[in-house]
Amino acid sequence: MQGPRANFACLAKRCQQDGAATIYELPVGSTRCPVCGSKRIRRLYDTINISSGLAKRTDALVEPAYTAAMDKAESATRAARQNGPALAVPIGQVGAALARLGAPNMALSASSGKATPIARAPSGAFTPFQAQAPRPQVVATDREFTIKRKADGTPVAAKA
Repeated sequence: MQGPRANFACLAKRCQQDGAATIYELPVGSTRCPVCGSKRIRRLYDTINISSGLAKRTDALVEPAYTAAMDKAESATRAARQNGPALAVPIGQVGAALARLGAPNMALSASSGKATPIARAPSGAFTPFQAQAPRPQVVATDREFTIKRKADGTPVAAKA
């Protein structure tokens, strides 16, 4: 039975082809080039070939399908990572969850199942408060002055 094999490059001038080192597949313990006998060989850590006989032939046949399946699984994992985690929300709380994520008001059609953004006037107990202009926000307070921020965002200093 053959032992493990690896790729080696012969760095001797006699084995060079077009100015590049020739690559041979040799047993892992090799110390000399099989063609020129030089000790100037260097192991390449690109692959390790331990298959022989029937396993070597079936590996060559199965590898493309295995690689394609792994690429598909990796792309699914990558897509899930890019899109963020899944958010499971009870159906009654979908609107509130979307609002927390910054989505506009949405109306869901029961017949088609499609969500469309709508402009809704606020209604309910808080309507009078929602219609009022926001109060100036206090940014900083000192012994002498209070700095407030207007609704448009400009700071205003006033004596305390």
